[in-house]
Amino acid sequence: MRKLGIAVLVLLTFGVGSALAQTQISLGGSTQNVTLVTNGSGGATVTLGSCSGGTCTLSGTAFGTGALSSGPAAYSITTASTNSITMSWNGSIWNVSQSDPIYFCYGGSGSCDGSLLTGTLTLGTFGQAGQTGTFNTQLTGNLAITGGSLASLFPNNLGMLSFTVDLPNATDLSTSEGQFAGSISSGELKPTPEPATLGLLGSGLMLLGGAIRRRFI
Repeated sequence: MRKLGIAVLVLLTFGVGSALAQTQISLGGSTQNVTLVTNGSGGATVTLGSCSGGTCTLSGTAFGTGALSSGPAAYSITTASTNSITMSWNGSIWNVSQSDPIYFCYGGSGSCDGSLLTGTLTLGTFGQAGQTGTFNTQLTGNLAITGGSLASLFPNNLGMLSFTVDLPNATDLSTSEGQFAGSISSGELKPTPEPATLGLLGSGLMLLGGAIRRRFI
């Protein structure tokens, strides 16, 4: 009976995490590039996509799974102006800041019409997993949902966005000076977990720990 109780707790704990992982919007490869210009001493500017008339846009195709099941449909990430995103190296990761809004759009075919989701993106960090090769960088941010038919599926109107940028010719960006460009190879947009869900996950872990402890006393 004790073993059965432990098994149920394991399913409860990992079931919550599994449900969260299955509900997301997956971004496909972008048509345009992310461009980094580094100064060799821990500073850089970032351009998202191709720019015209002071506005820069990244675009591609995305689809939703789980509760967010949707698409395939167009997505776009648009900055309000050029040279408004900067990065600074803190010794382990890049901190990203922006002086102007960044807009996220999902829905429609061809160009994004925002029918499925719209929001304002605040970038946070940029990480480089390796110094050379592909799939070696990840840009993350928080998305404040502003509209679209999927908006109600995001608790507190918040989402977490991360995407991998393929920089095939990148070296150690924190010490290199130059221009590096590559497209988004993949990305994920997930709802920010509700406090109640996090509490359930934490309670499951605590109960599991207690059950295991009693099992071996």
